[in-house]
Amino acid sequence: MNTGLICLVIGIICLGISAKLYSDTLAFLSKATSTRGIVIDLEERTSTNSDGNYTITYYAVVEFIDSRGYAMQFTSKNGRNPPGFRRGQPVKVLYEPENPEFARIGTFGELWLFTILLAVFGVGFSLFGVYSLTKHS
Repeated sequence: MNTGLICLVIGIICLGISAKLYSDTLAFLSKATSTRGIVIDLEERTSTNSDGNYTITYYAVVEFIDSRGYAMQFTSKNGRNPPGFRRGQPVKVLYEPENPEFARIGTFGELWLFTILLAVFGVGFSLFGVYSLTKHS
């Protein structure tokens, strides 16, 4: 199969996923309410990279009180090394009052970073694919 076509397909898939994540985040934000939470722990997840070395990624575990007065906890979706948050750090929490278990930390990176990265990869792969296809035509 042609490399340009493969890159174009990968690019289109990345852009499609990015568009879906963008739409989902906008829908979440349109219903979300804001409160303060506290990072109560950093969850460590270990994985093995392509060199066979172990890496540790830290995910913030956040506790907040929802609009009904219930204490809720959630783990951030984005992990980092070094950690992006520290234990005891106050954070902005966004959640839908009807579904507080699906809360998110209200920072730009937590809300948008993965969407943006997928869009950048999608554009890059798509442009390279189109370039390769037109160059070899």
